[in-house]
This record gives sequence, structure tokens and C-alpha cells, in this order.
Amino acid sequence: MVFGSISFACLNFLTFIGIGYSSAEHATIILALMPLLSFALTCIINRSFPDTKTSFYMLIAFAGIVLVITNGNFSHLMASSSFIGDLLLLAATVCWVIYTYFANIMDSVYRWNI
Repeated sequence: MVFGSISFACLNFLTFIGIGYSSAEHATIILALMPLLSFALTCIINRSFPDTKTSFYMLIAFAGIVLVITNGNFSHLMASSSFIGDLLLLAATVCWVIYTYFANIMDSVYRWNI
């Protein structure tokens, strides 16, 4: 319960503060990194690396997200950048990824011990 509360608070607090310093495009792209970061965390913890096809398609999916958000005009990304806001948004994303990974582990442990 404590772990979940901290994760929810970090996600919301850091996201709202980060959006104040960053642009909407940056916030959307950074928050869209969640599946890619979850995949990377799983690979690091399990010490297993994905095959090249899976990695390629993950990068293609992320590139598609960037293209949709920017409408193919990358100058929007370079025009309004704030390192502090982007860093806060990345921290919020990482907090949520860590929470979902370990919540899944705790859920599977709890189910087997009933």
C-alpha cells in the first residue's frame, strides 16, 4: 500500500510540475516511453536481451508516436525544450514503470500464497 501510494503520488506530482516547465509535445513523448522503459527494466532485471526483431519494432512504434505527436515537424521538439521539465517527466515515468513492474511481482506472489 505504501509503495503504491508513493508511486501514484510521484507520477502525478512530478508530471504536473514537469508539464509546467516543459511543452505538451515533450510530455506526451516522454510519457509514451512507458512501454519501452518497462521492456528495458524487464530485460535488465531478468538479464535477458530481446531479439533484434522485437527491439526494431519497439523503436518503430516509438518513432510512430513521435511522428504523430509532432505531425512530422521536428522543429516543435527543438523549439521548446526545458531540461528540468523533461527530467521531471522522465522521473515520473520511471516511478510508474518501477511501480507496475514490482506490483506485478507482488501480485503473483500474493496469488500463490493464498
